[in-house]
Amino acid sequence: MKRLYLKARLAEFEIVEPTVFPIVLQPAGQPGDRIQVRLRATARIAEQRVDSLYAELSCYPVPVAELKIRGNEPIMWVDDADFGRVPVGTERMRQVRIEGRGQIPLEITAVDWPDRTHFRTEGLVEILPLRLDPGQTHTFKVYYKPTVAGAQDQTRALFTVNATKIKLYSDWRGTGIEANVAIQGYDWGKRRVADAYAQLDDPNYGYRGEVVITVRGNTPLNNVDVTVEDDPQHPGDRLVFRVNKSTLPPQLQPGDVVRLPAYFKPTEERGYRARVVVRGFDNNEVREAEDMLVGIGVQPHVAADGRDFGTLMVGQSKSDVAPVYSQGTMELTVRDFEIVGRDADAFRVEPNFLQRVRERGLQIQPGQSIDVPLIFTALRVGEHRANLRVISDAPETPEPELIGRGISQGLAATDYDFGRHFVTTRVDQRA
Repeated sequence: MKRLYLKARLAEFEIVEPTVFPIVLQPAGQPGDRIQVRLRATARIAEQRVDSLYAELSCYPVPVAELKIRGNEPIMWVDDADFGRVPVGTERMRQVRIEGRGQIPLEITAVDWPDRTHFRTEGLVEILPLRLDPGQTHTFKVYYKPTVAGAQDQTRALFTVNATKIKLYSDWRGTGIEANVAIQGYDWGKRRVADAYAQLDDPNYGYRGEVVITVRGNTPLNNVDVTVEDDPQHPGDRLVFRVNKSTLPPQLQPGDVVRLPAYFKPTEERGYRARVVVRGFDNNEVREAEDMLVGIGVQPHVAADGRDFGTLMVGQSKSDVAPVYSQGTMELTVRDFEIVGRDADAFRVEPNFLQRVRERGLQIQPGQSIDVPLIFTALRVGEHRANLRVISDAPETPEPELIGRGISQGLAATDYDFGRHFVTTRVDQRA
């Protein structure tokens, strides 16, 4: 081996040793058939950086390992709250989520907003200071109560945190209107896509919530109806949002409060919004109010890499790891691992690790990964191939390939890559 080098030459990575070349490697299984390479990595930015370690041999360069590093920095994101048009004197609620998107914990010590006349919170100020681990979220409530019809109220809540990006504030806005009826929509937050693992409150309609109708003023409201408008329908006209109106009377008196069951059934990983509208007649004049139905569909996804164990003497074993990644929008639960394929008996998952997974499951947060400990035993001379099947609550079942080779005492033939040459030239090589 003539030298070791980094393909992209990123400043984040440095080869510490060995420093003296050339180095002669003995055949596998003999003393001195391995060397240790020490590297130093320094995070210069928060984003992930990737490089490759190469070894230049006497004949050609070969890749040795992929190097990755990601800087540690707390990152915060806070939702905004748009209350829409709200009857004067009526209080409306919105749920606001705080997300810790960085690689180290987020610490929130204070929050302040100028307009405390129209806006108030619940589940935030009283629990500060608040700490969120990477990937963790916290939801609090914001209330808006307009005092003047036709006026738009808005304010910005500024958070004191140990982060410098991305969004350290939350904008709240709403407009007061004159009306003798009000409706409160519902925010389901993040709910699992309606797959085989989803725990739906109703198998047909999805997750349960409620809308609340309140009659104000001093006259009754007749021919009352509630409709869901602008519903983002699924293929086949399957509604995402539904409101059960079976208990809604046709006439409501001043001061009446009616609570109706509402349902949310996501089938994709995305955000959903629809308007819920209440209409009625007051002395033959139409009165109406509206609010939003909001929900986010989430789902786990899984991916995995295989492993090449290299070459061993027949009868020898080698331990290594294969990474499994959580790539969805919610926590992934791995339930089991299986080795399948023609040479499955040559590979196995470390027994104690496998037993823990089967008994308790293995939870992996979005964007994180775990290493699965594997053992390869060379059973015969030649190549061994099998697959690691990852069984989880995700829709995919990855089966990355596991490879190992066995040799015996004596001579072993080698391969040789002749590279590229002109068609009229000739190259001889001994193997």
